[in-house]
Amino acid sequence: MIVKDVSAVARLRRSISRRGFTKTLGLISRELAVSVRRRWNYCRELRYDRRNRVETRGIAWQSGLHPPDAVHYQGTMPGVFRRIVASLPIDVRRYLFVDIGCGKGRTLLIALELGFRRVIGVELNEHLLAIARRNLASAHDRVDFVLQDAARYELPLEPTVVYLYNPFLHETMRAVLANIERSVRQVHDDLIVVYYNPVLRELLDEAPFLRSLYHEADVAVYRGLPLGVS
Repeated sequence: MIVKDVSAVARLRRSISRRGFTKTLGLISRELAVSVRRRWNYCRELRYDRRNRVETRGIAWQSGLHPPDAVHYQGTMPGVFRRIVASLPIDVRRYLFVDIGCGKGRTLLIALELGFRRVIGVELNEHLLAIARRNLASAHDRVDFVLQDAARYELPLEPTVVYLYNPFLHETMRAVLANIERSVRQVHDDLIVVYYNPVLRELLDEAPFLRSLYHEADVAVYRGLPLGVS
């Protein structure tokens, strides 16, 4: 413990020397805020899992998988997801809900609670998909799971909400957008794309087959645009 304290003091002195006292204090404050927020979110996730007798919390790293640009699994916070769905300008009872990169299936669980008529989880990680299957075992008649690379998954040809929680980077995202375009040309405007933590938002903003409905700091929502409609 003494060695650790000495090390921390040394790092603090180096930081003050390089950045100055004010900037170092700001850095410490930000790191503390991130740590507190992570701990708070974990406690909320734990409460959700215990209340619903499921396992959706935590972070799972996508090591050794293809596509190589897959991003780690981390479930959307329940309150955030409910807010996003409540803002959609649709009657969710008419729509399928497809989570591409569904991980442990938290959004699938909540989507069923919110009234989507059926949900589909697309996931490449067999371990995570097995957990999702257990989590949704009681709703098996309204749930489908697809063990597949998202780049090869073809969307259903019926009213659908596609959910993306920053599941992958450029290469796979472009392939998924190509699949979405094919679906849009057949399903017309009955396709909604929800992109949470929209790191690659510019790719969707530039897609001629999507029309932006709205965007906020943490989410961007689009509607499929039929060919010839602007």
